[in-house]
This record gives sequence, C-alpha cells and structure tokens, in this order.
Amino acid sequence: DTPVRRDVPSPAAAPIAGSARKDTSVLTSDLTIIGRIEARGNVELNGALEGDLVTQGDVRIFGKVTGNVSGQNVTLLSGTVHGNIAAAERVQVDAQSAVVGDISAGDLTACGRLEGDLKLKNSVTFEGTALLLGNVETKVLAVREGAQLCGNLQMTAAREDEAISSPEKSRQGSASPKTEA
Repeated sequence: DTPVRRDVPSPAAAPIAGSARKDTSVLTSDLTIIGRIEARGNVELNGALEGDLVTQGDVRIFGKVTGNVSGQNVTLLSGTVHGNIAAAERVQVDAQSAVVGDISAGDLTACGRLEGDLKLKNSVTFEGTALLLGNVETKVLAVREGAQLCGNLQMTAAREDEAISSPEKSRQGSASPKTEA
C-alpha cells in the first residue's frame, strides 16, 4: 500500500472523476522512477518519471515526466511532460504546466505552455493563459482572449459524409465524382 500524501493541495486529494480512490496508484513527490510504468487503473504522479507511463485509466501529473504518457484522460496540474501525450478522451493542462511534445486526444483544454503538434478528434480550447508553439488539427476550436498561438490550423469536418459541398466548389471540380465499373 502506497501512503497518500496529505500535504498536497485539495485538487490532488480529490479522486479522479468517475473512479474509486482504491484504483489509483499514487507516486509521491520524493520518488523518482527510471523506467516504464504500466498500469490498469488510475495513476497520480507527484514525483519524477524518466520513462513512459501507460495506463488504461486516468493520469494526473503534478510532477515531471520525461517520456510518453498515455491513458484514458490525462491532467497536468503544475506538471511537466517532455514527451508525447495520447489520451482516449481528454487532456487538460493547467496554467502552471508545460508539455514539450505532441498531443493526441478527443478533447484538449489548455491553460499552460504547449510546444508540439496537437491532433484532436473533437475540440480544443485555449484559455487566456495558454501558449502554443505548434500546429493544430481539430473539428472545433475555441480561443479565449489572451491566448497566444503560433503555428498552422487545420479544421476537419465533423464527418466526411456531413461535409457540405457548395455549388461553386462542384463547378470548380473540387468534388471528386464517383465512378462505377
């Protein structure tokens, strides 16, 4: 049994949404791990990891990761990741956090510093404190006043079969005709 830190600010003490606390492995701030971490449940990292973190559950990072991170949801709270992040659902990066690497997820809410390319299946929100140095591919984009973005943006259609083809585009031949043999 890993002891739970009681001196961590209240967000760390709160259980990960939709999860039971007993399913969360807590790595304390005085711990440094060199190597890969694999888990089935949720992981809360308060220390340092030099290696990849892979889990089927949620990840909360208060410490520093030098390696790739993947999980259901990934949340950085005063955390740093030097590596790529892949989340099946959502990534959240608070104003005191930084990511140097690419992010792929369903949705992203960014308040901190991001250096890398972002590929979102659904949406991305840049809050007023966000800084992005990289490219974005998403369906829905929200940028709050004060956010700083440097890179290219590619908006994808909700679904290819829902993409609207204007009569002007059809006349220009941009819509590829279907051919039958």
